[in-house]
Amino acid sequence: MYPRRSKFLAGIVVMISLFLVCACQNVDSPLVSTSRSPITESPLYGPNEMPEIAVIPTPSPTEGVVVGRLVANNTNDRIGLSIFLGDVITLGEESHAAFLDRERAPIGDLNPATGWFVFKHVRPGIYALIISEPEAGSRAYMTAEGDVMVIKVNPGEITSLGDIFLGR
Repeated sequence: MYPRRSKFLAGIVVMISLFLVCACQNVDSPLVSTSRSPITESPLYGPNEMPEIAVIPTPSPTEGVVVGRLVANNTNDRIGLSIFLGDVITLGEESHAAFLDRERAPIGDLNPATGWFVFKHVRPGIYALIISEPEAGSRAYMTAEGDVMVIKVNPGEITSLGDIFLGR
């Protein structure tokens, strides 16, 4: 009945969501890390060893798979976490923001005991890792340079994010 009002309200919701994710990125949080390393450099495993994550599916020719491991000082820090692949917005040449649309964002399977996670059936594209915890909300994972970690998913490929550190 009021198509202009619906579009306006939808735009406001997207802007508020973007603001909340961007605002939360600069907070001193255990979810914001200053470094990451590939899985093959994990101190728990030798070169090129990949521990078993339930099952890493073979990606279809039209979809990708994303894997990694959330590393925490205390195993309990991973309990209750959810992980998503959110949308990325380019703000400048090397600056990005991220937002989460839970209706369409891929959600990952996370093993809280080991920290290993996998996103299956991911459409090719550019994503940001969003880590959500019940009490603190959702935050985009940040690189050591202070930008949103941009993840490129290619069709038919497994993308390894390596170790994702949850605070120090």
